Amino acid sequence: MEQITSLFLSDLHLGSKYCKIEKINQILKKYRPENLFLIGDIFDGYKLKNKFRWCNEYNFLIRKILGYIKKYDTKVIYVTGNHDSFLRQFTDENFGNILICDEYIHTVGDKKFLITHGDHFDTICNKIPVLFTCGDWAYSFVLWLNHWINIVRGWTGYGYYPISKLIKKQVKSAVNYMNNFEHVLAEYTKKKQC
Repeated sequence: MEQITSLFLSDLHLGSKYCKIEKINQILKKYRPENLFLIGDIFDGYKLKNKFRWCNEYNFLIRKILGYIKKYDTKVIYVTGNHDSFLRQFTDENFGNILICDEYIHTVGDKKFLITHGDHFDTICNKIPVLFTCGDWAYSFVLWLNHWINIVRGWTGYGYYPISKLIKKQVKSAVNYMNNFEHVLAEYTKKKQC
């Protein structure tokens, strides 16, 4: 197991049917971080609320993280996102070596990095919840479609192709343009001197 300074994981969506838990657990078997950053949407509260879905691989992930803390004194920083916003009631609480926060400033040498999930800067999430719900439904459909298309691709000898990632990238570009997301986030980062 390779020791590293920091490991960043985001948008795992534990509880979602299409969570890539096997790949996540492979990463955790490979590295032993001093700092583990869990950056938003680690749990998918929306999906868990509608249809509770939990598997042993999720338990392995949690045991692995707790093992890092106990065995190696790993510091875990959990930055909440919109899908795990139910944890925001514990913002700035420290549970052993697990800090829950909305944002975190990580210092490396003389550089400061703002670590945030970004949903705070997304006007669609915050101001037009109906549109967000429709988008979430559409994205779930695309993930379902992606799953079946890649099964057919596998049967015909082609490798995995992330169609959902391609569509999400196009939609995100349009949303970012409408929100002026990157500019707002860059200004906020400067304000925090990061």
